[in-house]
Amino acid sequence: MKLMSESVKSAGNQAVIFFPREYPNVFSDIEECQISNIDYISWVSDAPVQLPTGNEVIKSLKNLFDRLGVLKIWNEIFRIMAIRKKLKELLTLNKINLMVMGGDIVGHDMAHYINVGHALAIRSVLAPQWFAGSKEPAETISHLSEYRAGVNINGALVLIKPRWKFKYGNVTLIRLPAWRMLILSFFGVNSPNPWVLHSGYSDAILVESEAAKSYALNLGIPRSKLIVVGSMSHDILYKGLQNLNKLDAPLGRSALCALPPNMFYDLNPARRGQFTSYEELVKFWIERIRIAFGSNFLVCIHPSSGEEVGELLKKFNAPYTMEKAINLIPHFDVYIASISATIQWALVCGIPVINYDVYGYNYPDYEGLDGVWTVVSKEDFGNALCEISLNDSCYKNLRERQKDGASDWGHLDGLAHSRIHDALKNIYRNGVR
Repeated sequence: MKLMSESVKSAGNQAVIFFPREYPNVFSDIEECQISNIDYISWVSDAPVQLPTGNEVIKSLKNLFDRLGVLKIWNEIFRIMAIRKKLKELLTLNKINLMVMGGDIVGHDMAHYINVGHALAIRSVLAPQWFAGSKEPAETISHLSEYRAGVNINGALVLIKPRWKFKYGNVTLIRLPAWRMLILSFFGVNSPNPWVLHSGYSDAILVESEAAKSYALNLGIPRSKLIVVGSMSHDILYKGLQNLNKLDAPLGRSALCALPPNMFYDLNPARRGQFTSYEELVKFWIERIRIAFGSNFLVCIHPSSGEEVGELLKKFNAPYTMEKAINLIPHFDVYIASISATIQWALVCGIPVINYDVYGYNYPDYEGLDGVWTVVSKEDFGNALCEISLNDSCYKNLRERQKDGASDWGHLDGLAHSRIHDALKNIYRNGVR
């Protein structure tokens, strides 16, 4: 946040970090702003939106919605109206002239931020960590009945709006339940390509690398929006590589493990075959990593995970840290993760990766990449760990192949912040190009 704030400031703008809602690490991020003297605005602790109740007409309409069993539609419409009004006041009062966001997720409020900004002639720029196609959301929602488009209102609506429809296996899905889709239409923020992440109405998208740009183009995101600048993450990695302090590993190579978060609470039941609980998953990962790397490993806890994951790791006597993976990756020989956007950071550093698709998502993000060893079973995971740790020729071959393609994933020169500065200044003054 500090580096991004500095880049926004250097582009000639007042930099203000906006926290519109609560998320797992929001209070630590706010604390970082306070420590670093970064201007910020937070709605996190604000009282919930008060829905209108006084006017007799409003009361009658609300009662009608309630009798029809669709009071949630009423509540959502007024929640969004209140947020849009509040956001307009915020942007006007603070004289905001450029918005930079981490992404635009269908069904979240980002589309409204972009829409309200455009009404005030304020451009919006996305700086996402990664992109995702139709398979990712489909995998997440395919087992939920409210997303099924059959002989119901969902099915009727996708006949009118076919771009909201997606066939996944033998299931026909709608990107959002019909009532939410209709609300987006009411406010004029329907995504032109709702099954693709970040495909809304932002003015520009800053991407980390040529590989990320190619991925986005293949998903159908317009070339005119994409600007390759690197990212603040690259500058952090560059600094780490300039100050290497490899973990002392006298008995073999060192490994950093980005432990996957607990997804059992909303995981498609069809994907739970390998493990019956998150504790069982963690125990298996630690046991297999310890067999391959001895004590020469460190576990990095996912930012969205709570203290209970640390307690689990203590139970299995595993070394762990709450430090962000990006600050640690350059200092290890091997990176172990599960379908994570952080894999691209190891790729740009030329560090071999074992990618264990432990939840069976089968996402195509890292298919066919040199330097990424993707496995899908317990047995293959254990074998891959031992091979990369104990077999010199295997490790060296993987690393050499990885280095050959590292430049596709970014240019580590410590100057990404300068390129971001130039891009933001140009977008503010002249538009995307």
